[in-house]
Amino acid sequence: MVKKGISFKIEEQSVELQKPNPLFGLGSLYIYKNQAGGDYYQFKVWVKSMGRIIKRTTRRTIYEEAVKVALEEYNKIVSSVQLGVSYGTRKLASTIDEYLNDRKKNEVDTGLISPSRISTFKTILKTHLCSFLVSNLHTPSQDILLSNIDKRFFLNYFKYRIDQREEQKLTPLKLNTLRAEMQIINHFITKFCIERMDYMTPNQKPVFQTNVFSQNNKSRLRRGVSVEEWRKIVPTLSGWKFNIKDVIENDSIYLKMVMKYYYFILGNCSLRTSELRQIRWRDVKIITPNEKEIKSADINKFKYAEVEVQENVSKVKQRRIGYVNQGSGKWFEELRKYTRYKKPEDYVFGSTVGTLIRRETYTTYWKELLRQSNIRTNPQLVSYQLRHFYITQRLLQGIDVYELADICGTSVSFIQKNYADEVRKDRKKLTGRDFKPDNNNYIIKGFE
Repeated sequence: MVKKGISFKIEEQSVELQKPNPLFGLGSLYIYKNQAGGDYYQFKVWVKSMGRIIKRTTRRTIYEEAVKVALEEYNKIVSSVQLGVSYGTRKLASTIDEYLNDRKKNEVDTGLISPSRISTFKTILKTHLCSFLVSNLHTPSQDILLSNIDKRFFLNYFKYRIDQREEQKLTPLKLNTLRAEMQIINHFITKFCIERMDYMTPNQKPVFQTNVFSQNNKSRLRRGVSVEEWRKIVPTLSGWKFNIKDVIENDSIYLKMVMKYYYFILGNCSLRTSELRQIRWRDVKIITPNEKEIKSADINKFKYAEVEVQENVSKVKQRRIGYVNQGSGKWFEELRKYTRYKKPEDYVFGSTVGTLIRRETYTTYWKELLRQSNIRTNPQLVSYQLRHFYITQRLLQGIDVYELADICGTSVSFIQKNYADEVRKDRKKLTGRDFKPDNNNYIIKGFE
């Protein structure tokens, strides 16, 4: 018997392997292929006691092997019904692990996404999603079953997360953060659990509140570090002085030395924080201007750096050349003099053992930098706001917006949407557009 129907927007052909079994409340067992399963055969059967159709993949591409798997699973279903237990009830925790391992194998190991992205996925699913479902199901997270997840739960997800942050007295969530969480949860449940693995049914697809992102189209981007704040940060960083012996022998001093140059460069470059943290010495090129055009005594003030952002490092997965402002060349040269790792393949901002420095370490030193600089804001400044500072200053210098978008790895429309108002406001303070570094080459003049 051949049954034709619609599944995942394409026609499927289902071959009946077993006729209905009224004794156990089972419908016909069908084997089929569809777009979501690709080359794998799927099977499905209606189970009255569970009140739903069970769909699973056989993980087989050869028909005869797929039939054998489908019949074996059918017999397990019959046994489950006889014993009065649910068949194939998968737990949320183990399924999240399977999902993360799958994305690591297929995307991280092949260079499509960075390892830090998997950490983000893990936080969203294992922390935020699990705690949200615990609040709805009143079940320990390790015992939550996929079959118990109701799509209507997610109508309250945004409110839950906002209230949770308020209770924890943390910085309010941005809409972009909520949007990112929604996208990952949707991908996990819809694309992985429903369409690919058949662990859940289509009617379990999450339904989120729809009017959240249309309430305000204005930019919610954090402001950039102000010139006044940068004027406080620079002397603090300059005061972090070291000698080579201490840097070599003391790990704590070594890390502080790396942080000094990282934050100096971050405030003067077109790279994102995650991109700058991952550059290697082979990616950095120091550019020295023609000495005939400037005084030799001032040569260091005019050295700048080109940084090649590799495809696997770039947030947008596109190779580009980024730039660090004039004067930055000496920072890279000083860092290379102090660092323990100077080979082309070594990280520029490597740990005491040459590996990538943990994000928590950067955060610790950033907070210490703000404390020593006597900068107190609510919410507290984050280091990513130095990128906004850089973009704003370059716009005020009159750089072509298309060139700026190119070296920053973003779009012209994004810059126009998020920085235009800030630039217009600051330009009212200016008497001209002849911007030059100050005597220390750290701060752009023009705001007196």
